[in-house]
Amino acid sequence: MTKRRERHLLLAIAMIPLLILGGLAVNTLLDVTWLADQSAQAALDKEISDQLAAVPPGQSYPDSLSELALTYPDGGDRSLLTRFEYHSTGQSCTVQTVLWGQDIVRTFPAIK
Repeated sequence: MTKRRERHLLLAIAMIPLLILGGLAVNTLLDVTWLADQSAQAALDKEISDQLAAVPPGQSYPDSLSELALTYPDGGDRSLLTRFEYHSTGQSCTVQTVLWGQDIVRTFPAIK
């Protein structure tokens, strides 16, 4: 084997751990991004629920979630609203979303 071929072989062998570490780094970054995204959605879910729970008896529920005074906590933004289904009759409403892989459904006023 020539010296040049030996160097290429050693370089190829040395790159295998680097490729594995690179793959792990990308996977970790994707996990962290997903966790941050879910955290922002959970914070928005709580904010929505708190505001809907605070609607006084006799007052109408909003026609859409965009009518709420949302602050989009924990790094969230308006695009997160597309992950929520909302239905209002005026006298009651239902919010549904998938969070941490679980289907979450809330009805207001809360059924006792």
